[in-house]
Amino acid sequence: MNARVPASAGVLLGAPHAALWPGLAGLMPLLACAVLPLFLDAGWHPLLQRALVAYGAVILAFVGAIHWGIGLMAAREPAAGARFAWSVLPAMWGWFALFPSFLVSLGMLGTGFIVQLTVDWRVAGTFGLPAWYLALRSWLTSGVLLAFLLASFVTAVAA
Repeated sequence: MNARVPASAGVLLGAPHAALWPGLAGLMPLLACAVLPLFLDAGWHPLLQRALVAYGAVILAFVGAIHWGIGLMAAREPAAGARFAWSVLPAMWGWFALFPSFLVSLGMLGTGFIVQLTVDWRVAGTFGLPAWYLALRSWLTSGVLLAFLLASFVTAVAA
């Protein structure tokens, strides 16, 4: 495959709306669960925390599964096996993040998203991912991390 150089993470021009809008909409449950404890009775806080961690784990599994698709598209390439193997690790990491305390879970998930984005940047040129994909992934990962930071802050304030 061609070895394109990834575009700057700040450039979303060229991202198809069919990818951009669902990606941004996917941030809404995280942001809602992060800030709603400021406005709801404390009895809702544990449910919102569990929902935030569970949805974060699902999204981490989703971005990992993209590597399954990369493996399918490059099945004859020598590195395709590594893509298939890698694709399940974020899902397993997200599953492990379901069990610790809320703040530890957020830290685990945040680490998972950072590692996944780093892997995406590393393999993008090798597998010919479009430049807009890396820009979008960078923005969406920043949104996820912001939601986790907000949730940590809100947890401290609303406690």
